[in-house]
Amino acid sequence: MKNIRTTFALCLVLLVVTSVSAFAAGPQETVKQALDKAVVILENPKYKAPQADTKEMYEQIRKIIRGVFDFEELSSRTVGKPWVGMSAEEREEFTETFTQLLERTYLRRIEEYNNEQVEYLKELVQGERAMVMTNVSHEGKRIPVNYRLTQTKNGWMVYDVSVEGVSLVKNYRTQFRDILQNGTPQELLQRLREKVAQLDEPGTKPQQ
Repeated sequence: MKNIRTTFALCLVLLVVTSVSAFAAGPQETVKQALDKAVVILENPKYKAPQADTKEMYEQIRKIIRGVFDFEELSSRTVGKPWVGMSAEEREEFTETFTQLLERTYLRRIEEYNNEQVEYLKELVQGERAMVMTNVSHEGKRIPVNYRLTQTKNGWMVYDVSVEGVSLVKNYRTQFRDILQNGTPQELLQRLREKVAQLDEPGTKPQQ
């Protein structure tokens, strides 16, 4: 049950980013406005019909995600120190491939959304970094979900989320570290390519 809750909440972070004027809104308001817009898509009756075009819904949400989610920051943090030794081209390809992996892993789970309510607790801001603390009501329980944001020239952008104390960045960093200890960033990138290709196969169900 915990894995189901965690998967839903991690999917939720992919839904809480959208094109919001972050210069006019603080971190918490940025998250709130973004989530509200994502929910509008999920609650659109056209996507609830038996023959609904879910591909169109996924594409709308994908565009939202690509708008302000800081995948480069997320990628560099998951790779850790080896990121410094990667070329600009390798970093760019890694970021794009990792983004595709996250999209394919979590976007297919958006149908788990069931009118969950978000309680905004507080925002902590220190310079160009911030954390927005929330609780997500799911199946009668409150799940702590905290978002970490960084302020860029495009405004506040989410680069990590922790669900019940488990960080998305740290989770992947642990997995990547195990590979990088005995391999190279190029080998890690190849594994990501293979995983994306696997998830693209018809009938493949994404795993956490």
